[in-house]
Amino acid sequence: MIDTALNQDVCDAALRKELEELGVKLEETDIFLTHMHVDHCGLISRLKCGGNKVYASEVDRVYIEAFQLPSHWKWLTQTNTWCGVPEEHALKPEEHVAYSNRPSFSVPIETLRPGDTLACGDYTLSVVDLAGHTPGQVGLWHEPTGSLFSGDHVLNRISPNITTWDLQHDYLEIFCDNLKRVRSMQIRHLYPSHGTPLVDIRGRIDELLEHHAARLALMESLVREAGRPVPAFYVAKDIEWSKGDKFTDISIQQKWFACSETLAHLRHLVNKGKLYSQWNDETLYFSPFPFPNL
Repeated sequence: MIDTALNQDVCDAALRKELEELGVKLEETDIFLTHMHVDHCGLISRLKCGGNKVYASEVDRVYIEAFQLPSHWKWLTQTNTWCGVPEEHALKPEEHVAYSNRPSFSVPIETLRPGDTLACGDYTLSVVDLAGHTPGQVGLWHEPTGSLFSGDHVLNRISPNITTWDLQHDYLEIFCDNLKRVRSMQIRHLYPSHGTPLVDIRGRIDELLEHHAARLALMESLVREAGRPVPAFYVAKDIEWSKGDKFTDISIQQKWFACSETLAHLRHLVNKGKLYSQWNDETLYFSPFPFPNL
C-alpha cells in the first residue's frame, strides 16, 4: 500500500472496504509512506499490525514521530512569527489540519533511503528522492515499465505547497531541482497521490517550473514596490492564491500555507542574490537593497 489517508473513521472504513473487495489481508500488506503529511500517513496507527511493516524516509519519519510531541506544534506558531503574521490571521496549532488528523500514537517505522529497493511480488521498486514538498518525500520507481509513484511531487491540477520547514535549507530550490531530475527520467506512467495519472508528464513539470518562476518574479516586484523592508505576510496578502482567491477570502489554514510558501520563495530570492534579508526580533524582513538596520 502506498500512503494511507487522514486519521478519520470514514477514511478507515473506506480503505478497509476496498481491501476486502480486493481480497487483500491487512496483516500481509506493508505500507510505504511517500511523505509525512497526514493525508498520507494519518491512518498508520490504525493499520499497523503485527504482521505488516510501515516504511518512510529517514527524514520524514522524524516528523511523523514528532506529531506526538508538544514541541512540534510550537513550530507552527514559530512560522507565524517568522512571517510577521498579525494575530488575527495567525493559525493556532489546534486549528492545523495535521493536528486533528495525525496518527493517534507512534508506530514502528522502518526507514528507507533513495537507492534502496522494495520487492513486491514480481516487481522490484527503487526508492527515489522527491524532496521539496516535504523535507524527505520519496517515491517508488519501476524502471522496466517506466512507472513512477510520485506522492505529491507532481500533481495534475494544483501546485504542491512548498513550506519553510526550517531556516537551513532552500526547499524551493530542492523541489525545482528534483522536478528537473524527474523530467529527465524515461517515465511512461506517473501516478500522483491526488488526482488522475498524468499524460503529458514533461509538459506538466514545465508548467510547475513556470508557475514558480512567475511567483518569484511577482514577489520580487512586490518587495521592490514596497519601498521599505517588509515581512513575508506583507507580500502574501497581495497575491492571488488557489483558483484566484484573494488572501482575505481564504481560510486561516490556507493563510498559514500561503505565508509559509511566500517565505520559502523570498528566501530563495535572497539565496539567488536578488533580495536581502534581515531579522527584526524573530521576524524576517526582505528588501531589494542592503540595509544595516531596520
